[in-house]
Amino acid sequence: MNSLICSALVLASIFAGCSSSSPETLATPSTSSTSADESTTTSTTSLALPSSTSLAAATTTSTQGPALPAGDEATITRHVDGDTIYVSGLGSVRLIGIDTPETKDPRTVVECFGKEASNHIAALLPIGTRVRVVYDVQRTDRYDRALAYLYRSSDALFINAAMIIEGYAAAYRYPPDVANADWFAALDRQARNANVGLWAACGGIDTPASGAGSGATTTTAAATPSGTNCSPSYPGVCIPPAPPDLDCGDVPYKRFVV
Repeated sequence: MNSLICSALVLASIFAGCSSSSPETLATPSTSSTSADESTTTSTTSLALPSSTSLAAATTTSTQGPALPAGDEATITRHVDGDTIYVSGLGSVRLIGIDTPETKDPRTVVECFGKEASNHIAALLPIGTRVRVVYDVQRTDRYDRALAYLYRSSDALFINAAMIIEGYAAAYRYPPDVANADWFAALDRQARNANVGLWAACGGIDTPASGAGSGATTTTAAATPSGTNCSPSYPGVCIPPAPPDLDCGDVPYKRFVV
């Protein structure tokens, strides 16, 4: 009898020990679950907070990117005209995909809105401005100018695109450097339809400047002498017949028909 009681007590002790250990074993998944929840919460919080890049992307304009693309960093050192500029380390840079009215080319007359285009890019990129220089296929042109897209480093403003959309330049395809050609063409149409910049002032690009357009006059109009002593060999301009023979420097006209 005593042995039966002892056996019963031993069994009761064993069951009691098992039942007391069970809650500890069941509590382990609960701890793991809590860790997983914390991990999930942390992950969700991280995804819910957009980065500064994402916020910038949501508020940028058609000419401004969320971040600077890969390229070379440089500083503006000199202005030439609306589509050519000098930067440190490269020298002369021709902006890809745009064409602005001429002001410096000795083979052409000063064109309508040329001065305005030159002044505008100088305002966008004053001397000393940091820029990101991005290339397409070709690095240089036949004049040994660097061919590039320029981004203003401070705010990632895409200068090539800005010149088009604001009406200071026309889109122009320069194969094989056509990575942005279709987009530039769309910006060009937008500027034309809005009748801004040179489209309003000149009706288009490559238009000779008038006295009202950009403060300049065409070479022919400014240099045409009075009188009727003009050689018929040069229609459209008035050059006296020989003798005497004239040196090229004595002829005040350019791009005339012989």
